[in-house]
Parts: sequence; C-alpha cells; structure tokens
Amino acid sequence: MTVSRRRFIAITAGFALASGQASAAQATADWQGVALGARVQLRLVGLDQDHAAHLIDITRNELLRLEKLFSLYQPGSALSQLNAEGRLQAPPPEMLELLGQVGAIHRATDGLFDPTIQTLWTAYANANGTPTPDTIVAAHAKIGWEKVRFGAGEISFDQEGMQLTLNGIAQGYITDRITALLRSNGVTDAVVDMGEVSAMGQGPDQKPWRIGLAEKSDQPAAQSIQLSNKSVATSAPQGMTIAGQASHILDPRTGNPAPQYWSRVSVIHPSAAIADGLSTAASLMQADQMRSCIKGFACVDIIAAGPEGRQLRLRVT
Repeated sequence: MTVSRRRFIAITAGFALASGQASAAQATADWQGVALGARVQLRLVGLDQDHAAHLIDITRNELLRLEKLFSLYQPGSALSQLNAEGRLQAPPPEMLELLGQVGAIHRATDGLFDPTIQTLWTAYANANGTPTPDTIVAAHAKIGWEKVRFGAGEISFDQEGMQLTLNGIAQGYITDRITALLRSNGVTDAVVDMGEVSAMGQGPDQKPWRIGLAEKSDQPAAQSIQLSNKSVATSAPQGMTIAGQASHILDPRTGNPAPQYWSRVSVIHPSAAIADGLSTAASLMQADQMRSCIKGFACVDIIAAGPEGRQLRLRVT
C-alpha cells in the first residue's frame, strides 16, 4: 500500500491565503504546483511580469532539485536510497544540514520528534491503520534517532530495517530555502507555501499577510493570523487518518497514534523548518510539556486548539 504521509500533513495544515488580497492595489504574480505529494504555492508582490516569471522559474527548479533529495516516493531520491540500503555515501550538504536541524528538535522535544518513525508509519499504512500488537512492537523496535549516524562521508543506520521520513520537517526546510532564494534575488514581499508557510514583508494591501489556520482541507479556516517575516506550520492530529483509522501522527515513545490532546497545533517561528518540526512534536504534548519545550527557542509562538473550543497560546520572545 503506497500512501503519502506528507499529503495528510499538508492537507490538515490547512493554510490558505485570506480572501481579498488578490484584489488589493499592488500587482501580484501567483504560481501553484505539487511537491512531496502536496500542493505548493507562491505569491509575489509588486514585481514586473518578466521579473516575476524569472523568479517563478528558478523557484520551480530549486523545488524540483530539493524534492529529489527528500522525497519518500521517488525511487532515486537520496532519502529513498538511504532507506533502501541503510546507508548513503557522500550525502548532499542539504541533507546533512537538515539532519542537523532534526537532531536539535529531537533533543528539544525529548525525543517526540523522531523521523525514524517511518517503519512504524508504514506498518500502520500496510495494515489499513490497525496493525496487530506484535506488528507494532516489531516496528517500534526500529525507532531511535540515536541509531542514525551522519557526517560528510556517509549517513547510516545502526539497525537493519530502519527507515527515515523527513516529512515532518522537509517541507519547512524547503520553504526556508525558497524564501532565502527569493530574498537573495531582491524579493521583499511574498508568501511562500511549500507545505509550510513563510510570509515575507507585506501583502499587496501593504499590511501583514493574513494566513488561515484550519484542521481539515475541506473546512474553512477556524482562525486567521497576521504574519510578516515569519513562518507558520500546523499539525492537526485528528484532521486526517491512516485508512480512516489511526491519526497520521504517531507517538515514537509508544508506537500508538497521537492522543487527542489537541485538534490543531500551529507554531510560528522565523524558520519554517523549526516551526514544522515543533508543530509535529507539540501535537503529542500536553500544555506543561509545550511550555518546557519552547524555553529552548527564541521567537516562538504556539497556538493550540483543544476539545470543546479550548485554546492555548504560548510565546517566547
């Protein structure tokens, strides 16, 4: 059974540009596509047509290049090679940079962010969301970020049968890379959505970008926020399920689906990659754990929606 885990995350993230921005005074140039199994989009503000077309072209090329590194479902991707062989020699520098970020978030979240969960996720997908207890135990034994070795010469696993997914952070990382690419080409006002959202400068109405936060792709945004020169990532544990059964977010400690603490967790941070990883892990945390976790970060904001309309807002400046 082939299932795009990231499609669940991207759909449940539910980011949408607020209505009315396209009709504002400044000209916009929009582009939409698909990467890592999810819709991606870009909106540029205040640029002439030729310049915008050039920027869209280089964005697409960079996106395709990075997708060939991090895709779970392209057989020739760097990640697929690593998972198939248990090692990857001379890994690309982007992969090493991202794994460094993974390690930092893994430590900050006491192991709740753990990309070695892919073997367990595959077990759930192959069993239509209801694997046997023995299957869960066997897959869970292959989880452990401490079993991943990486350096300039090689990435390898200590245990046979381990697999890595970067779907809980790669979209944020790619968003950061595209944002940096645009900024290096003189762009000051844009919104970049490569699975997670980065808001640069102002929208076409010369106000901060308004981003909608939803729990499901087929529902209107439950809340909107204003962003400028920051990123936001959302995880909705119950927004989508594996084969209609289990939450798409699994707990690496227990091997079980995410508890129903929150219907939606959004994290705002200057880095989309950091926001992406933290939103995934925070979905598995209660409020006190979130408070403790974010003490290690600067400029982070969490908006968590719980049952019966309960909402939690945490901020570290």
